Amino acid sequence: AEYMGNQIIFYYMECITYMTHAYKFGVEADNEGSWVDKVEKYISDIADEICAYALGADIAIEKRLQILHRVVEGLRELKFGITTVYYEIADIYFKDGICHLGNKDFKRSLSRMYDCYQPLEEAKRSLYMDDYSAVVVKDIHDLENDVYHHKCIAESLQMMFKGDGILKKALEEENLALTLVFEAMDCYNQSIILAREKSIEVEAVVNSKLGDVYNDVLKNQHRARANYKKSVELAHTLYPRQFNNDAWFKRAKTMLEKYQKEVVDKEQQEQMEKEKAYRDLLKDDIEELETQSDKDIIVFIDFVYKTYPPKDGTKVMDPKPKPITVEFKKKALTKAILHYHPDKQDKEAYGMMWMVLCKEITTHFNKKLECFKICD
Repeated sequence: AEYMGNQIIFYYMECITYMTHAYKFGVEADNEGSWVDKVEKYISDIADEICAYALGADIAIEKRLQILHRVVEGLRELKFGITTVYYEIADIYFKDGICHLGNKDFKRSLSRMYDCYQPLEEAKRSLYMDDYSAVVVKDIHDLENDVYHHKCIAESLQMMFKGDGILKKALEEENLALTLVFEAMDCYNQSIILAREKSIEVEAVVNSKLGDVYNDVLKNQHRARANYKKSVELAHTLYPRQFNNDAWFKRAKTMLEKYQKEVVDKEQQEQMEKEKAYRDLLKDDIEELETQSDKDIIVFIDFVYKTYPPKDGTKVMDPKPKPITVEFKKKALTKAILHYHPDKQDKEAYGMMWMVLCKEITTHFNKKLECFKICD
């Protein structure tokens, strides 16, 4: 099969060689018109046949490229038919580069991406000689953009893995080699720059790795939190894609949640310390609320409204029906929670004492409401 393929290509190329001579003699002899047009069509058809064979046959990539380069050489003296051949050569280089990128062979992938530039430039240069449609021009432009895009991704991944190797070496040293740690971080930062607007996933992965360096090695939680946050945010922009099973995402998400919990716990602790002095002043009121909360719901609500009426005079209890139904109790309790909830109070106008009292009242109301939910 390979021998037959070689023979076919040989005779096709011979056809192009002699047809090219015929075409040139015809043009030089001013024999333009239908005869020259016919020769031009023969050459184009033969070139198309060779390209179709090279692209469709089950042959090695290098062999495929060798055939297409022979076609280019055969058509170089002419002023037509060469643009699409250059495009196909660049496309083969690009697709092979993508395969190497998927196999993490970044050096080979980048080599293939750089191989694309020469045939693409030749294709653009030959456009003015060929009567090609806007579709062909767009295809060349799109391929050029794809090559640049994936070249940046390959360079970004290459820098990321280089950073991984340097960081591993730094951590294996008996004494932590900070110089190597910073060198690894430089690689990560360069990787992020190369991936920006090219690959959100790569940018997210590297941000997670930077978060690990700040958290585990440099013990800088502030910077680590920023990188973990960026990593998770970038991952979420790729929805509906999910990264829940990816180690980098689980790490970033877990650490971010840990930091957020620590912040919330710290804020709550600070709030409790602020409230402690006021709770001491309200000790008698808090004890009285505890006592009254054991009574019937409506009785307790009445006590609260009469003893500690809302600061906003428009907030009052609804008139009590006769008999008082369970539904009314639920409604009255829900409304009371809205009236006394700390988030509904004006801290600046009413002061901290009132805020602490409302928090205590709302706690008792919520306990009552939970009893209703359990019964339902």
